[in-house]
Amino acid sequence: MDQSRALHVLLVDHQDKTARDLVGLLNTDGCRVSRAATLAEAHELCEDGRFDLLVTASKLPDGPACELLDQNHACKKISGILIEEKDGDACKVSKGFRAHIRAPLTLLILRKAIAQATGV
Repeated sequence: MDQSRALHVLLVDHQDKTARDLVGLLNTDGCRVSRAATLAEAHELCEDGRFDLLVTASKLPDGPACELLDQNHACKKISGILIEEKDGDACKVSKGFRAHIRAPLTLLILRKAIAQATGV
């Protein structure tokens, strides 16, 4: 990915190892990444409205990730990718996520989801 057009990604995941791995994958493709571990932290970061993409685990310590794209949430205007832990996670595309993927992730899977969510 061209650095001059690098996506600014908000990664929301409370598991440190998973988050580090995802940051590494996203950085490999030249994305700029900011991280939040909770819904509350994500909401605070979204207030600036500077993100191109939201990548989030489906379950967070303070609630389900689908709340990030709810009508009254600051993140609602961002294209989203939901990382599901298992089949049947509640949010999916119906809540505004343009792509959903299951762990474990590879760079190829993540790239496909980014293309689906952003058209890049």
